[in-house]
Amino acid sequence: MAASARSIRAGRAFVELFADNTQLVRGLRLAENRLREFGSKVNAIGRQVLAAGAAGATALAGAAKYFSNAGDAVAKGAKRTQMSAESYSALAYAADMSGVSVGQMEAALLRMQRTLGDAANGTKTAVDDLARLGLRFEDLAGMKPEQQLGVIADRLNALGSAEVRADVMQSILGRGGAAMLPLLQEGADGIGRLVDEASRLGLVVSSGDAAAAEELNDAFARMWKTIKRVAFEIGAALAPAVQRITEHIRDAAVRVSAWIRQNQGLVVAAGKVVAGIVAGGAALIALGTALKVAAIGLGAVRVAIGLVGGAVGFLLTPLGAVSAAVAAVGALILVKTGAAGRAMTWLGKRMQTLKADATETFRGISDAMKAGDVALAAKVMWAFVKMEFTAGWNGVK
Repeated sequence: MAASARSIRAGRAFVELFADNTQLVRGLRLAENRLREFGSKVNAIGRQVLAAGAAGATALAGAAKYFSNAGDAVAKGAKRTQMSAESYSALAYAADMSGVSVGQMEAALLRMQRTLGDAANGTKTAVDDLARLGLRFEDLAGMKPEQQLGVIADRLNALGSAEVRADVMQSILGRGGAAMLPLLQEGADGIGRLVDEASRLGLVVSSGDAAAAEELNDAFARMWKTIKRVAFEIGAALAPAVQRITEHIRDAAVRVSAWIRQNQGLVVAAGKVVAGIVAGGAALIALGTALKVAAIGLGAVRVAIGLVGGAVGFLLTPLGAVSAAVAAVGALILVKTGAAGRAMTWLGKRMQTLKADATETFRGISDAMKAGDVALAAKVMWAFVKMEFTAGWNGVK
């Protein structure tokens, strides 16, 4: 008995624990749903964080690339002109604000430095060119390039004749000196003001940053060269297989070309067959369209016959019903093709015959009804229907 009671209690506990409607199962399901919702929210947040991180990484990569390009340009330009990165970037800002490109500025500086070098070596032409400005090499020695350019600009602006200024400017700064005119007109004070402005705005690139940018740009270049080399190796591995494929295609094309030359008549015949197929397809389309139009016409005739048969049933107003049917059918058929027009002509003639037959038939029916012979009236009516149907069907066929 005790064992039986224990079994009952165990069964009840099982039911309470595992039945769908128990509080435990409902609680577990609620917790499961909430956990699933929480996981979905965390997943969505993770995607948003990942997207933000990717966007930030893209922006940082773009900034790094811009830094490497701009800084590398300053570093290499400074080396070409034998200037410091600070002087080069400041003078480049002054030139840009005066409407002079960096390339034009570099060309003028290189020619100026060559002229000064020749003057230092005692080359008569260079010495004479400086003398026209009242300068000697010693007057400019030890100055920064932007300072030397400022002194030369002041002396050029002091010359009275525009022709003389242009001649001296070309002798010292080269043929690109004319492009430097907007900057040279600023004079030493104007050039110095723009250089100081670049420093104040934080636009001067330090030698350390320029060197770092140059190294980073070189690293980018090496990376891309390595990536391109990977593509090159892949191409080298595929080259034999691709070459064999191209050879097979080439051989097949040669054989096809030779076959065509040997079988020109067959090719022409095939072309005619194709043209015939195209023409046949077009003809079938036209025929299908014509059949559709004919079907519309026959449908109209069929409707007309139906209307005529219905009109016969109206003993009180037979001629009025027939006339209405003819008018409706005529309005439809008149907009169709020539074949439909001919059908209209035939149908008009049939309507005239029908009118005459109907008049005689209804007269006979009226006489039979007056005599009280309903059976005879019915026979006359049925004979009229059979006669008109047979005549109409033969005409349609």
